[in-house]
Amino acid sequence: MSPVRRARTPAGVLYRIGRLPDPLDWPPRELTGEGRFDDPQRAFRVLYATALRPAAFVETLARFRPSPEALAGLRQIEGGTASGRVALVPVDWYQKRAVVRLPLRPHHSD
Repeated sequence: MSPVRRARTPAGVLYRIGRLPDPLDWPPRELTGEGRFDDPQRAFRVLYATALRPAAFVETLARFRPSPEALAGLRQIEGGTASGRVALVPVDWYQKRAVVRLPLRPHHSD
Protein backbone atom coordinates (compact mmCIF):
# COMPACT_ATOMS: atom_id res chain seq x y z
CA MET A 1 0.00 0.00 0.00
CA SER A 2 1.29 3.46 -0.90
CA PRO A 3 1.95 6.02 1.81
CA VAL A 4 -0.52 8.89 2.10
CA ARG A 5 0.59 11.98 0.21
CA ARG A 6 -0.24 15.38 1.64
CA ALA A 7 -1.11 18.37 -0.48
CA ARG A 8 -1.78 21.99 0.41
CA THR A 9 -5.30 23.25 -0.15
CA PRO A 10 -5.13 25.91 -2.85
CA ALA A 11 -6.84 29.28 -2.45
CA GLY A 12 -9.70 29.98 -4.83
CA VAL A 13 -13.11 28.58 -5.67
CA LEU A 14 -14.38 25.16 -6.67
CA TYR A 15 -17.68 24.47 -8.44
CA ARG A 16 -19.82 21.39 -8.06
CA ILE A 17 -23.07 20.32 -9.64
CA GLY A 18 -24.94 18.14 -7.19
CA ARG A 19 -28.34 16.68 -6.52
CA LEU A 20 -30.95 18.64 -4.62
CA PRO A 21 -31.83 19.09 -1.80
CA ASP A 22 -28.15 18.95 -0.73
CA PRO A 23 -25.68 19.31 -3.63
CA LEU A 24 -22.79 18.58 -1.24
CA ASP A 25 -24.21 15.25 -0.11
CA TRP A 26 -22.51 12.03 -1.20
CA PRO A 27 -24.04 10.47 -4.31
CA PRO A 28 -26.20 7.40 -3.67
CA ARG A 29 -24.02 4.29 -3.56
CA GLU A 30 -26.07 2.62 -6.30
CA LEU A 31 -25.10 5.44 -8.69
CA THR A 32 -21.36 5.14 -8.09
CA GLY A 33 -18.76 3.15 -9.96
CA GLU A 34 -19.39 4.33 -13.52
CA GLY A 35 -17.94 7.85 -13.44
CA ARG A 36 -14.51 8.61 -14.82
CA PHE A 37 -12.91 8.94 -11.37
CA ASP A 38 -15.24 6.59 -9.48
CA ASP A 39 -14.03 3.50 -7.71
CA PRO A 40 -15.21 0.58 -9.88
CA GLN A 41 -15.37 -1.58 -6.72
CA ARG A 42 -17.69 1.01 -5.11
CA ALA A 43 -15.70 0.97 -1.88
CA PHE A 44 -15.62 4.79 -1.80
CA ARG A 45 -17.59 7.62 -3.39
CA VAL A 46 -16.33 10.73 -5.14
CA LEU A 47 -17.55 14.33 -4.97
CA TYR A 48 -16.59 15.93 -8.25
CA ALA A 49 -15.57 19.60 -8.12
CA THR A 50 -13.49 21.83 -10.37
CA ALA A 51 -11.97 25.30 -10.44
CA LEU A 52 -13.71 26.00 -13.77
CA ARG A 53 -17.50 26.30 -13.71
CA PRO A 54 -17.93 25.14 -17.35
CA ALA A 55 -15.83 22.05 -16.55
CA ALA A 56 -18.33 21.07 -13.85
CA PHE A 57 -21.03 20.95 -16.54
CA VAL A 58 -18.83 19.09 -19.03
CA GLU A 59 -17.96 16.41 -16.47
CA THR A 60 -21.52 16.05 -15.16
CA LEU A 61 -23.13 15.97 -18.60
CA ALA A 62 -20.63 13.45 -20.02
CA ARG A 63 -23.13 10.61 -19.63
CA PHE A 64 -25.40 12.25 -22.20
CA ARG A 65 -22.73 12.46 -24.91
CA PRO A 66 -23.18 10.02 -27.77
CA SER A 67 -20.42 7.41 -27.93
CA PRO A 68 -17.92 7.63 -30.80
CA GLU A 69 -19.41 4.39 -32.17
CA ALA A 70 -22.92 5.87 -32.17
CA LEU A 71 -21.70 9.02 -33.94
CA ALA A 72 -19.89 6.93 -36.56
CA GLY A 73 -23.07 4.95 -37.19
CA LEU A 74 -25.12 8.15 -37.52
CA ARG A 75 -22.58 9.59 -39.95
CA GLN A 76 -22.99 6.52 -42.15
CA ILE A 77 -26.79 6.75 -42.03
CA GLU A 78 -26.92 10.53 -42.58
CA GLY A 79 -24.10 10.87 -45.07
CA GLY A 80 -21.53 12.44 -42.73
CA THR A 81 -23.74 15.10 -41.13
CA ALA A 82 -24.06 13.65 -37.61
CA SER A 83 -20.87 15.08 -36.12
CA GLY A 84 -22.58 18.25 -34.87
CA ARG A 85 -25.38 16.47 -33.02
CA VAL A 86 -26.07 17.52 -29.47
CA ALA A 87 -27.35 15.02 -26.93
CA LEU A 88 -30.63 15.81 -25.22
CA VAL A 89 -30.62 16.28 -21.47
CA PRO A 90 -33.89 15.42 -19.72
CA VAL A 91 -35.67 18.42 -18.18
CA ASP A 92 -35.89 16.72 -14.79
CA TRP A 93 -32.08 16.43 -14.74
CA TYR A 94 -31.91 20.25 -14.44
CA GLN A 95 -34.74 20.38 -11.93
CA LYS A 96 -32.97 17.94 -9.58
CA ARG A 97 -29.55 19.63 -9.49
CA ALA A 98 -27.85 22.86 -8.44
CA VAL A 99 -24.46 24.51 -8.93
CA VAL A 100 -22.54 25.09 -5.71
CA ARG A 101 -19.65 27.53 -5.32
CA LEU A 102 -17.08 26.40 -2.73
CA PRO A 103 -14.57 29.06 -1.62
CA LEU A 104 -11.30 27.51 -0.46
CA ARG A 105 -8.94 28.85 2.12
CA PRO A 106 -5.33 27.67 2.05
CA HIS A 107 -4.43 25.27 4.81
CA HIS A 108 -0.87 25.38 6.03
CA SER A 109 0.32 22.27 7.82
CA ASP A 110 2.91 22.39 10.60
